[in-house]
Amino acid sequence: AMSCNNLGGLYLDWSKYALAEPQYKRALKIYQSVFGERHPTVAKSYNSLAGLLNEQGNYAEAEQMYKKTLQLKEELLGNAHPELALTLNDFAVLYQRQDRFTEAQRLYERALGIRQKALGTAHPDYAQSVKNLAACFQDQRRFSEALPLFRSAVEINTAAFGPRHQDVASALSSLAGCLQLLSQFAEAEQHYDRAILLLVELNGENHGDVALALNGQCFDS
Repeated sequence: AMSCNNLGGLYLDWSKYALAEPQYKRALKIYQSVFGERHPTVAKSYNSLAGLLNEQGNYAEAEQMYKKTLQLKEELLGNAHPELALTLNDFAVLYQRQDRFTEAQRLYERALGIRQKALGTAHPDYAQSVKNLAACFQDQRRFSEALPLFRSAVEINTAAFGPRHQDVASALSSLAGCLQLLSQFAEAEQHYDRAILLLVELNGENHGDVALALNGQCFDS
């Protein structure tokens, strides 16, 4: 079952959704037969399948699967477990993609609260939740609320990993994008430059993340 799940994840990373789906479903069926329906591993398998449905654009099915995953995790793990925050975050992404921002924000904030209590405000997973909430605000053009959160994500990741890390580069690029939308072009350019140099150093100049950062950097000041 683990091999099926991992293969499904590989196909998902390659956007080969038709190949990923039977692997995820096979893994889920095996886990259910071994553990029964009420087991954390089964809940994780549901979460993986929901993520695939989300990527396929099957939002209605993905929503029902996420609701099922949340209910199962809450019953098994309680309302404050970090594993629950993972599903809340993924579920929020589904809503955000549909411009259902009120629902997305509620889930992001709940995930943030769980990670704050369970992991502390210096943990990279907390930083990811901060960044996710910032992106939700940004999509609503609530830039003044998004900006301090993006700055916080950069600070937390830098403290956790040091200045030369993929998550630091990603946070810098996100911060630069928000500054750009606020027409703060000089500071945006500084952060884009730093992110690009870091991404090239870590991944090589032909990596997709480098292209995205370069594309964001192309603006008229």
